[in-house]
Amino acid sequence: LAGSHKFLRNSHIKETIYQFVKRIQTVRPRVWWKVQCWHYETRYRTVTTTDSQGRTTTRTESYQEKVITHTASMDYQFNSWQDTSIELTGLEHYKLTKLYCYKIWTYADAATENDYNTRCSAFKAA
Repeated sequence: LAGSHKFLRNSHIKETIYQFVKRIQTVRPRVWWKVQCWHYETRYRTVTTTDSQGRTTTRTESYQEKVITHTASMDYQFNSWQDTSIELTGLEHYKLTKLYCYKIWTYADAATENDYNTRCSAFKAA
């Protein structure tokens, strides 16, 4: 049920889904790298409870806490892009349609691919 609810919450009216897809196709894509370094640390806390007779007990419990030690992100700058999606048609024939979107990118030439790989490696090394 949770998956269906999430899907239905993001539903669009058929007349506007074409506009929605067109907007996605025309907006400049963003390619970025992001890293987050972290580890878990064991922490301790004292818990005090009182029962129905008014007796108080104290105990120490341990728990794990995520500690983020470093974050970084960087946008990859590029000059052009082209959306090669097929035209979306025929949705008006269905009461409800689930649309799966995915992206695949290729490079215009070997120099562009080299630039991307060089900058990505530099980001990872920093």
